[in-house]
Amino acid sequence: MMELSSLLILLILFAAILILVMAGMRIGFALMTVGVPSLIFFPQKPLLQPLAEVCWSQLNSFTLTALPLFILMGEFMTGGKISEQLYRAADKWLSHLPGGLANANIGACAVFAALSGSSIATAAAIGSVAIPAMESRGYNPRLIFGSVGAGGTLGILIPPSIAMIVYGYLGNVSIGKLFIGGVIPGLLLASSFICYIMLWSWRSPSIAPKLVERPSWREMLYSLGDASPSILLILVVLGSIYLGVATPTEAAAVGAFGALMINVFQRQLSFRMLQKCLKSTVFTTAMIGLIMIGAMMVAFALHILRVPIILSEAITASGMNRYLALAFVCLLLYVLGCFIDGISILIIMTPILVATMKALGFDLVWFGVIFTINIEVSLLTPPVGMNLFVLKGIAPHAEMSDIIMGALPYVGILTLGIVSLAIWPQLATWLPNLLMP
Repeated sequence: MMELSSLLILLILFAAILILVMAGMRIGFALMTVGVPSLIFFPQKPLLQPLAEVCWSQLNSFTLTALPLFILMGEFMTGGKISEQLYRAADKWLSHLPGGLANANIGACAVFAALSGSSIATAAAIGSVAIPAMESRGYNPRLIFGSVGAGGTLGILIPPSIAMIVYGYLGNVSIGKLFIGGVIPGLLLASSFICYIMLWSWRSPSIAPKLVERPSWREMLYSLGDASPSILLILVVLGSIYLGVATPTEAAAVGAFGALMINVFQRQLSFRMLQKCLKSTVFTTAMIGLIMIGAMMVAFALHILRVPIILSEAITASGMNRYLALAFVCLLLYVLGCFIDGISILIIMTPILVATMKALGFDLVWFGVIFTINIEVSLLTPPVGMNLFVLKGIAPHAEMSDIIMGALPYVGILTLGIVSLAIWPQLATWLPNLLMP
């Protein structure tokens, strides 16, 4: 009876949140609108004072300081000419493959992902350079938008990742291990994207013009010179975490300062750019913080009602195959991703799913990587796929149907990535266990 009532409460809360979001209310306010009454009416007595203490203690965290610092680092990287330099280098190294500049899109996004931590920033930075260049050369629109949108999703899988910071903090999972765990899956997905582009271009040569002349080795090596400051910064930030020299928060501070210095030395920094980067960082951090406060209210209500524990015990007692339970979780995340943005899903679902996955005996670092790929899928699925709208904003003349249809094949590749991780969990766990035993 208790299990049924807890499940009913969970369904009511999620239905209320979904109705408010679909009605146009901001997700943070929707969560608060549902969370506060839940703590007044569901418990035996109102729990508003403990709620305030929980929200303050959760947000007043040194670990969470990494979030605005990595966002600021990404803003500095997006504001200068770093994305252009990375794209030129990727062009020299990858555009001779079938698919041409579409491969350069994936390569540039993969490297930029290690500088920004944000899928939207990655898609916007590389897309603003790649889309005009590819359109001027007559590439197929679906190839253009699909490759940029899919490449952008790597921004939250290849470390540093804002999504992994949020998951690690809310789920009490090592952020350093999550970062390391995302390296191999991120590189494998980037390689899979390139393989798909090459196969499609081989079967339909008309979608991508052939390269007139392959760059020489001298030109290829010279292109790395322009990108070398960015590559060096990646090695410093991630290397300091992997070697245990710095915490993710300390590495984020180094990364933000290093990105600022790169813009100074390249004479790209201006007062207007600095002001824009700082404003954007404050806006994004405040938005995520507001969602986190709302999600904490709902999570606190569910915790008081013991909903995560009861659900975990019910799944365990039912004898359901744990991989079948994982499949249901992924399906739920796919459905939610069609209506709610990825960060909101992450903040809302992490406290519930971590308890469930722990009860099923899954490795939480491994599940964090799978959860992140699920969030990547939500960036490409209509009607709320954020990367789709970023591409539309860069190319207002483009047909939304071309953007969506170009992105859908990559949803299939991401799904295969989740299946591969389910079959071979070592893809996400081997490197973290080796470097951070």
